[in-house]
Amino acid sequence: MKIVPLFLLILASFFLGILFGQTNVFGLMWIGALFFMVLFLSGIALIFGLFSLDKTAVMISSGVIGFVLLTGIIMERTIAFQVQLKVDNTDKIIIQLKEHKKTTGTYPNQLTEVGITKKDYFYQVDSLNKEFVISYLVDGWHFRRYSSRHEEWTSGD
Repeated sequence: MKIVPLFLLILASFFLGILFGQTNVFGLMWIGALFFMVLFLSGIALIFGLFSLDKTAVMISSGVIGFVLLTGIIMERTIAFQVQLKVDNTDKIIIQLKEHKKTTGTYPNQLTEVGITKKDYFYQVDSLNKEFVISYLVDGWHFRRYSSRHEEWTSGD
């Protein structure tokens, strides 16, 4: 395989991995099924190519397998990066909420009171504004929830 087509294949794999990494859990199910089918068919083509000593079939099927695997790895890393970014952002919000309580004695009624305008979070305070719960969707199905009462994270689906 020449250098330019290999470079373009790797570049396309990176772009698709990043693009597919933006999807939610339902999109991941479809992409996973598609990847499985492509890997399965390419694996069969690779085996037949090896037994028939057909170099073209071996190169094409191994290239497709490498492309799908590299795309999957990049996709997984993109998702992991996004999840970690959301965890970090939520930790910063919790710090802001605690600082607000230190200065005012209560937690804010809404996140906009501490400058958070993103709609990614569900925020709820008790009737006395002494405790709060903040949660967000991790991937469209799973959620993470933080309680100021217990000062711990819980996860679920």
